[in-house]
Amino acid sequence: MSRLSLACASLLCLLAAGCTTAPKEAEAECQVNAHCPGDQVCRAGTCGPPGCGDAGLCAGGQVCIAGECRATGDQCRGDDDCPGGRCVEGECFANNCQEGDTRPCTTQCGDGVERCRQGVWLQCSAQPVLEVCGDDRDNDCDTQVDEQCGGCADGEQRPCMTECGEGREQCAGGQWRGCTAQRVRDEACGTGVDEDCDGIIDEGCDDCEEGSTRPCSTACGDGNETCEGNTWRSCDALQPADELCDGRDNDCDGRTDEEVNRSCATQCGAGTETCEGGSWAGCTAPEDCPCGGEDVDSQVCGQCGVRQRTCEGGRWSEWSACDESQVECTPGEAEESRCGACGTDRRVCTAECRWGEWQGCKGEKTCVPDAVESEDCPGGCGQRTRTCQATCEWAEWSQCGGGMGDGCGIGETETRPCGGCGMQTRTCGPECSWGEWGACEEAGECTPGEEQGEACGGACAARVRQCTDQCTWGAWGECMGGGQCETGQNETRACGFCGTQQRVCDATCVWSEWTACEGEGECAAGDVQQAGCGSNVGACEPGTRQRTCSGACQWNDFGECLGGVQPRAEVCGDGVDQDCDGADETRPDQYEGPRGNDTCGTCFVLAEEDPNVFLNATIDNRDDADFYCFDAVDNTSIPGFGEHIRVMLEDIPNGADFDLFLYRSVADCNANRPAASSTNTGSDDESIDWVEAINVEDGGRWVVRVKRYQGSDCARQYRLTINGLR
Repeated sequence: MSRLSLACASLLCLLAAGCTTAPKEAEAECQVNAHCPGDQVCRAGTCGPPGCGDAGLCAGGQVCIAGECRATGDQCRGDDDCPGGRCVEGECFANNCQEGDTRPCTTQCGDGVERCRQGVWLQCSAQPVLEVCGDDRDNDCDTQVDEQCGGCADGEQRPCMTECGEGREQCAGGQWRGCTAQRVRDEACGTGVDEDCDGIIDEGCDDCEEGSTRPCSTACGDGNETCEGNTWRSCDALQPADELCDGRDNDCDGRTDEEVNRSCATQCGAGTETCEGGSWAGCTAPEDCPCGGEDVDSQVCGQCGVRQRTCEGGRWSEWSACDESQVECTPGEAEESRCGACGTDRRVCTAECRWGEWQGCKGEKTCVPDAVESEDCPGGCGQRTRTCQATCEWAEWSQCGGGMGDGCGIGETETRPCGGCGMQTRTCGPECSWGEWGACEEAGECTPGEEQGEACGGACAARVRQCTDQCTWGAWGECMGGGQCETGQNETRACGFCGTQQRVCDATCVWSEWTACEGEGECAAGDVQQAGCGSNVGACEPGTRQRTCSGACQWNDFGECLGGVQPRAEVCGDGVDQDCDGADETRPDQYEGPRGNDTCGTCFVLAEEDPNVFLNATIDNRDDADFYCFDAVDNTSIPGFGEHIRVMLEDIPNGADFDLFLYRSVADCNANRPAASSTNTGSDDESIDWVEAINVEDGGRWVVRVKRYQGSDCARQYRLTINGLR
């Protein structure tokens, strides 16, 4: 017995109430199939449902064994192979719970709920999360609040993280606070967002009756939600949001404008300000310092505005009116973008009216559109493929192609009618070819309508009986003079595959038995045979070809290959092998070099120090990223006359979105700690104007990165201008 059979037997025993044998349903007595109802067949004198040997082939990935369809090999392929259980890495396991069930649980963080998902209990909802500085909460449930959040200088910034992704926080009043990463919240049904950041979207929200309603609640209050499309959605309770500087308790934690701060730096130094009563106040940045030439100073003001001042006679002028017309977004606004395998990436507008960091791809499905997966057919009978659809779900497997013989899978069976009421079977053998048709089973005693006679009484007297529709002989008729035929008479009839058989009227005027069928061909006229064909390389998929049996019971030649995916024009750099030559086309530009320039450590080195150059290059495939580096020399800095590094990315191909990053060193590049970045949407130009700080050494090797966000183009070039430290 195979490992799968043992596992399934154990599973069925666990699911039953003990391992007693369930009583069989009453079955009608029969002799031939015709004695049974239309959806049953006769086996060993009893009627029952047809097995795969009676009704045709099994589904893809299964073979017919002892009349039952079973998964190929020793492993299960999916939950359908494990009745009442689940398939995990080829093994059948009993379910621990029913989908959608819940039960209470307790952790060091308090009381919560466990939910059943795919037969197993998920972790308790009351889980510790990463500590968030400045929110006055014990997020990680270690009895300490905001630990490791002090000891910083006002205005400093550093990366921060929650279970939902990355962000940045800054120092205000000697404490780190205001992390811009998405916060972990209770899951809300039907939003398509993973609010609790556990990698599962809308858990506990399915399996409801269409149109029904139920109460729902959030941290902000109670409401009701409705079942739509078998999923709970549209809870009308107020949803918690990230805290903003608006005098409201946005996250519904009983506090207003907590941990909300922003940078308010000037040319004179760094500083922060905090939110009080819905307004920004208390900027700590210095405002009085020398300036020179035509220097211009900018500072954040109002809700998300900017004010400016100019240098006049070596001193700063008064600030201009606050201009709030140049904001990127509205605080709290969310933006989503498709990513990966039909997943969603999300970013939220910060208190400074600037977009926060993308939080990482969530809610992905099983595959990326146009991806191709192949596997060997049972017994080494070629290969079959499947392609990922636009919904990021796999299509059905293609037929086997490129194998030996007829392209059938070893162990598959095929049936056809025979005789009056019988069936015969053939099985796919070791060389992927159909074996001979087996004997005609349960064919009955005769062919319906056939007549049989025997002598009786005097010379040429005979009685006759006929074969019924159930392939059994009827009762003998009366003994009649004249016999069944004239002595010496011959009769011929067709049989089998274009064969013939004969019988002769004997001296008693009764027909003899029919002779054996002679002169048969290789198939039944009109039969159709299919076989695999085509290629399974790249995006191509095998198809099928067929041939028909002629009126002379001989196979005609196979026709053309149909139903597969044939080679087509290659699209450069999209990661798909459309022309099925075994590789996706790419066209590296002149800066790639032998090792490429796709990493921080293999950046293309610009020859001169602090260069003033432009170059044209391409992002030629989905995995391409371009890194360039140059050596900077830090000259003497004079307050108000700081040196700049300016980088401009232009001519981004239409439909593409490239971003621009500047790093102080290769090490910072490897750690993804940019000194500056530009991440506009779409094909808009990107630009960086980095200004050095006074009395800070800024020399060394700097790295510029052009990062693909979406799109690529082998032919159309972008233009990159780099002005070094000047």
